[in-house]
Amino acid sequence: MNFNDAVIFANLLPSDMKPSEAWAIRQDLAACYRLVHHHGMGDLIYNHISAKSPHHTDQIFLNAWGLFFEDITTSNLVTVNLSGEIIDDPIGKGVSSGGLALHRAVYQCAEDIECVIHVHTVATAAVASMVQGLLPLSQQAMRFFNRMANHGYEGVDFSEHEVVRLQQALGERRVMLVHNNGALVTGRSIAEAFDLLIHLEHACQIQMTLLASQHQIIMPTPEIAEQVARSYESSTTQDSDAMWPGLLRMMDRKDPSYRN
Repeated sequence: MNFNDAVIFANLLPSDMKPSEAWAIRQDLAACYRLVHHHGMGDLIYNHISAKSPHHTDQIFLNAWGLFFEDITTSNLVTVNLSGEIIDDPIGKGVSSGGLALHRAVYQCAEDIECVIHVHTVATAAVASMVQGLLPLSQQAMRFFNRMANHGYEGVDFSEHEVVRLQQALGERRVMLVHNNGALVTGRSIAEAFDLLIHLEHACQIQMTLLASQHQIIMPTPEIAEQVARSYESSTTQDSDAMWPGLLRMMDRKDPSYRN
């Protein structure tokens, strides 16, 4: 049975035989981990992606400590609540305490946040270390024009004092550059969060490539950059939802073990 046949078969199943909503979210989250790894945006065991439980809004799914992104599966994700308590730990490895503190803080910023991604890619860390931050040098970058949050780096350990400062800096924005560190992305769905992340990563890569070329750069007007940003805002959810099934098909062809 190929992937398309499997989808048709799943849709024909009685409702009580279909995967639960929680399992479907976990499966999409596991796929997101694999996609981030596939695009070279992982950092050994030091980054994290979470998604909110559909049945318990005070609970999230998070990666087990010590696993690479390519190791993540639907069944080995850890369930924790926003008070910091582990609810279910299938392989007994716990979670990153700093990562959990960060994700807890972000989910408290807005009720519509369903997914949080934190990465330390070379490109995002480099741009986050520049005084000027992300410049509107490409269509990808213009998506975030005047919509980017910034937060000063305060060390490896995420303290309770930093929680308030990060929440104030993020506000209702979807994307943040953490100085000298990397990026933080939130989404109203897993699909939207990944869509924002891949655009941000490409925007940062383009900026670093352009600056390294030492050629004179064509800078768009603020009016054009704002127009592009608004265009993205009007279609973000639809575009993300349209893109996600194709990304899952790609992962199924590459390595469907994330579904386990």
